[in-house]
Amino acid sequence: MNDCVSMVDEAVNSSDTAIQKMDSVVNSFQLVSDNTTNVASSADMQSKNVKSINDSTHLLQELSNEEQSNVKNEAIEMAELCEKLERQLQQFSV
Repeated sequence: MNDCVSMVDEAVNSSDTAIQKMDSVVNSFQLVSDNTTNVASSADMQSKNVKSINDSTHLLQELSNEEQSNVKNEAIEMAELCEKLERQLQQFSV
């Protein structure tokens, strides 16, 4: 009888240990799940930021191209005005 009681006590202790280990496994899975969620959130945020930077870079390039075109047109206009002024000044040469 003592052997039976001892075996039951041992089984109960083993069950308690197994329950504790299972609880530890469940907690570890929860930590992994939480970390995976955080990584996914961070990756999504990073992707949005990269898109925003990319959009800003394209806008900056467009504005730069427009400004370059404007400067080129103004330079052409200024050269034409200089030529016109030189022709007018030649009329008054001494």
